[in-house]
Amino acid sequence: MKKISYLLIFLILSSCGYESVYNKKKFNTLSIKSYSLDGDKNINRKLLSLLDFKKNNFSSYELSLISKKNKQISSKNALGNPLTYKMTLVLNFTIKNLDTDEIFKTKKFTNSSLYNIIENNFDFSRYEKEIEENLILKIHEEVMIYLNL
Repeated sequence: MKKISYLLIFLILSSCGYESVYNKKKFNTLSIKSYSLDGDKNINRKLLSLLDFKKNNFSSYELSLISKKNKQISSKNALGNPLTYKMTLVLNFTIKNLDTDEIFKTKKFTNSSLYNIIENNFDFSRYEKEIEENLILKIHEEVMIYLNL
């Protein structure tokens, strides 16, 4: 009975036009003529390398990334020392058609994370960098899903 149900599920999924969410068919051929990067340089560079758009001088699209990182104290102890922080990354993503001067795609992506303080400053700074990397990867996934819709 299990074999029949697996076969039935396979046939339904293979014949209904199912495609994975991360399918890059639509935007793997999109080439960008120029980039405009504002805000946090580290975040912009990492996102640009993850997005992997082809640069082509004959293209009519311009990519604009405006990023911002915000770190704020989320909670304090009785002495007023911070216990937890909240890191928020905001990305304004825009693809503009230079020929028609129209915006092709635009969206604001926001992602945040709460984390506890670590007493050792070296470990804490490494931990913050890890959290920033994870937030960048999450925003990258959201951008890819947005572009494939």
